Amino acid sequence: MVEATVRAVEAEERASYYRRLLQTLRGTGGGQMSPAAIDARLDGIVTQGKELTRQFNELYLEFSRVSLRAAASMYQTEKPVTTEVSRDFTVSDLLMLVVGAFLASLLLAFGYFVIRDRMAAEPQKE
Repeated sequence: MVEATVRAVEAEERASYYRRLLQTLRGTGGGQMSPAAIDARLDGIVTQGKELTRQFNELYLEFSRVSLRAAASMYQTEKPVTTEVSRDFTVSDLLMLVVGAFLASLLLAFGYFVIRDRMAAEPQKE
């Protein structure tokens, strides 16, 4: 149905073009035109046809380039769903962190002194 409508519109446009051309010829005394004027008019029509053909070729070329391009959605990736849990850092959490760091440093210092004393005591036994 759409193609039939398009064809009908194109046929009507062509008929309208020839009607206007006929009115122009009648208005300017078409029978009294010199051969040079007719040749000039025909050359104008040929030039117009070449220009329309060039425009059509450019549009066709652009359409063929666009139709061969890959769609942007082809390369689209989506991140999988992730969940994050955030907790407030309270004063008691800070206190536990400080106490834990203090105890860990005491343990490391004690270990260092024990190992140092044992290393120093071993050469005297020999």
